[in-house]
Amino acid sequence: MRSSNLNLSLGATATGSAPCSASEPAANALDGSSRWGSKWCAGGAGGQTLLVDLGGTRYVVGFRIRHAGAGGESAGWNTRDFEIETSGDNATWTKAITVTGNTADVTTHPIPALTARYARLHVTTAQTATDSLAARIYELEIYGTGL
Repeated sequence: MRSSNLNLSLGATATGSAPCSASEPAANALDGSSRWGSKWCAGGAGGQTLLVDLGGTRYVVGFRIRHAGAGGESAGWNTRDFEIETSGDNATWTKAITVTGNTADVTTHPIPALTARYARLHVTTAQTATDSLAARIYELEIYGTGL
C-alpha cells in the first residue's frame, strides 16, 4: 500500500540559473521554508531554470510553488508564466504543466501520476511588475507517493 502526499523535493538536490546573490541559491527552494529570505532568486525577465534531482525514480502526482508573495514580497513579483517538465534520465523531458498569467502567491498543480527522477521548472516570464526583474521561488514542492 502506498502512502500519499509526500513532499519528494524536500532536501533533494537542486541546481539552477545563477542566483541573484550567494545567499539565494537553488537549494533554498527545497528547504521546506517560506520564511523571508529563504528563496531561490535568479535575475532577468525570464529564461530561468530550476532543476530538481529526486535521487531516484519516484511516483509524482503534483506540484506546489510558493512564489514571492508567499515569502512576504510584493505579489507583483510572483512568477507569471512557467512550465514544469519531468524526466527519468535528465535527457528526455515531458511537459507536466504550463501556467500563464499567474498572480497567486501559491499555486498548486495536481497531475496524473507518473514516474520521474527529475523535475525542471522553466520560468518564461518572471513577474508582472516591471521593477527588480527576477524569478523568486520560495519553495518548489513535488508531491508523490511512497511505499
